Amino acid sequence: MKNKNIIFKNTQNPHLKFIDKNDLNEYIIQIITTYIKNKNLEKVTLLDIGGGKGWGKILYEKNFIDYYALDLKTSRKEDNITFIKGDITENNLNLDMNFDIIFTKDTFEHILNPWDATNNILNHLKNEGLFIFLAPFSWRYHPSPYDVFRFTHTGVQYLFERFGGMKKMNSGYIKFGDIGGFWKNKKDKTIDDDKFKNCLEVVYIGKRDIDYKFSLDNLDSDFSWDHT
Repeated sequence: MKNKNIIFKNTQNPHLKFIDKNDLNEYIIQIITTYIKNKNLEKVTLLDIGGGKGWGKILYEKNFIDYYALDLKTSRKEDNITFIKGDITENNLNLDMNFDIIFTKDTFEHILNPWDATNNILNHLKNEGLFIFLAPFSWRYHPSPYDVFRFTHTGVQYLFERFGGMKKMNSGYIKFGDIGGFWKNKKDKTIDDDKFKNCLEVVYIGKRDIDYKFSLDNLDSDFSWDHT
C-alpha cells in the first residue's frame, strides 16, 4: 500500500496548523525520503541533538540514514549509532563534519541558553540540508536536568533564522492529549496531580539556504489594535 502524503491541517486559527500525533514518525521519514529522492542520494548523514536516550530508533534503524547522536553523555552503545559527546551551545563547536539533516526532539526545553545553538547548527548543516525541530509548546514541568523553555512556531523560526541562512519550509503543532507525571521523584508532577491538559508540541522544518536573508516580515504577527 502506498504511503499517504502527510500534511499539516488548518484549524480555526489562521496561524496554527496541526498534524496527527499518530502520523509523526511517518511524517519525519517522509521528509527524509523526499530529501533523498530530490538530491538523488542513497543515504543521508543525520545528527540528532540530544539523542543519547535513543528516541531516534525510527531513524537509526533505517538503512538510508547514517545516524549520529550528540549528547552531554554517551553511555549507551549501539552498533548503528555513532555517539558524539558534546554541547550544541558550546562556543565554536567543531564536530569535524557537516550533515544532510540535523534533528532534535524534546531537547531544547531543557537547554539553558538555546540561542547559543543557532550558529553551531548553521555551521554543521550542509547547504540545502534540513533542520527538523520538535519541542513542547504546552507541557508539564519536567526537569531533565533543567526545564527552562516552551516554544511557539514563531519563536523557533526567529531563533534559528534571525542570522539568515535558514528558511522555514513548514511549521505547526502536534496534540498529544492529556499527560501526567510518572517519575519516582515526582519532579514531573502537576500541581494538583491531575494530568496536564492538552499537551502540545511545536514542529519546525527548516532548510539551510546560505543566500537567504531573514526579515521580521516573515514571522506570523498581528500589529492591529483591535485584532479584527
